[in-house]
Amino acid sequence: MELEKKYIHKNERKSSAYIQTTVEDDYNLPDYKPDIVKLIDTRGELEIEEIKVSSQSVFVQGKIRFAVLYRGEGTDRMISSLSGEIPFREKLNMEGVEELDPVLVKATVADPGISVINSRKLSLRSIVEFSAEARQMQDATLCSNVAPEEGYEIKKSQRELLQLVENKKDIFRIRQELSLPKEKPNGNELLWDIVTMEQVSTRLMGDGVEIGGIVRVCLLYQGMDEAPFTWYETSVPVKSVVPCQTKDGADHFLVRIWDIRSLVQLQEDGDGELRQIGLEVDAELEVSLWKEEVCSCVEDMYSLSKELVLSREPVVVEQVLIKNDARCKISGDMELEESDEVLYLCGVHGTVHLHQTEILEDGVKISGEVAVEFLCITADDDLPLSRVSKKFPFTQILEARGIQTGDRVEITTAIDHLQVNLADARHAALRGEIQLNMMVFARENISALCSVEEREMDLQKLQERPGMIGYIIQKDDSLWDIARENHTTVDSLRESNHLESDVLMPGQKLLITKSVLPQMNPI
Repeated sequence: MELEKKYIHKNERKSSAYIQTTVEDDYNLPDYKPDIVKLIDTRGELEIEEIKVSSQSVFVQGKIRFAVLYRGEGTDRMISSLSGEIPFREKLNMEGVEELDPVLVKATVADPGISVINSRKLSLRSIVEFSAEARQMQDATLCSNVAPEEGYEIKKSQRELLQLVENKKDIFRIRQELSLPKEKPNGNELLWDIVTMEQVSTRLMGDGVEIGGIVRVCLLYQGMDEAPFTWYETSVPVKSVVPCQTKDGADHFLVRIWDIRSLVQLQEDGDGELRQIGLEVDAELEVSLWKEEVCSCVEDMYSLSKELVLSREPVVVEQVLIKNDARCKISGDMELEESDEVLYLCGVHGTVHLHQTEILEDGVKISGEVAVEFLCITADDDLPLSRVSKKFPFTQILEARGIQTGDRVEITTAIDHLQVNLADARHAALRGEIQLNMMVFARENISALCSVEEREMDLQKLQERPGMIGYIIQKDDSLWDIARENHTTVDSLRESNHLESDVLMPGQKLLITKSVLPQMNPI
């Protein structure tokens, strides 16, 4: 028997893996760099150069780029910086992954782990986190219709299902040229930069997905005057469209930002002076678009003239249950280092880390922390810079009525309006918001009809069945199940029992008459 099929495109997670490891090395300062007196700030970012997928495992190769801001010795230029690289190669075990599977790997330096061995040598014990995910483009196959034949009873349902329109990886590129304001001195050497992206917003457009936000830039640089360093902060609004296949329309979309890398350079202006700032920001992201479709699905069937053997296979289908956006306020006090009076705070930035997502009754509990960091400019002539950091835990419950264990929850985050102000010379006050964007996908496991085999019916067995019986309704009974079991039709049950609806109550009595097609009557 030929069945009409409906294909539902989806991107199903096949496997995932997470490891935390340590990358170790020593680093000798170049001869032209001054000796280290004290570390002020350190950072590390990871660049993946190659991902090699093999059976049940993934090999990741790349390098950790690290940078150090420190107080130097024996020089009028008190503040210095240096940078370097550490190569790495790591293996992640991923059950079920094969050589040709596409695998997305996210890697972050959780802790640069940089310490001083002596004034000319650094020890690096960087803690690196790797998370990998293999997704597989699949088509869920559903039976949408069967060619009608005499004596066949077919049970159908209408389902609103989620159809994946497009899933693509892209890079949101920002290229800007900024200028130092007139009151700032000409640059000589860039010492340190802090680049963050906040207030991220996304919007579905006719030609793709628009991504916007605010890029905050803080620079510490050596000027051409006698000052040990100069700092400058600015904000740049950015907006761009990631082209997508939206011509047929999309009802839902999701943007996941996996990694953000930046490059800042001091450049010459028309007069040959270092007053231009070249800013490059690359945000690696993934964009998914879905369309809701109402599909007719054949749930079950039987025949009054044939014996039907139904073959089924398990299929997971999804619907968007809810989209919920919320803002979680964070606030608190931060104690500054015991040093001379703090004059200014610069380079304030924060990073959101999600630790747990727990499905509750009609809601989702999200727990995590915000790691806040900034630099302090002090009145201490020997150490005019210091770094302050603190983690602020948060918990937020987002409403999601009807959510069930096993549903898929996607959370994206962004930081809005993060501010740290001096309360006094030893304390700072933090205020800000975390933007939480949630999509909940209701997942349903169904037993989809995939093939039907027709066999001749055992007429002797059918003839032995009683022609008419009485039946008392049990809990969870349905007219369809009763009709199927007793070789009759739902219409016949309605007519013989004068039923005005299909709702049955336990204890209700039915009269059931066996249905036999004319051509099947014994001769």
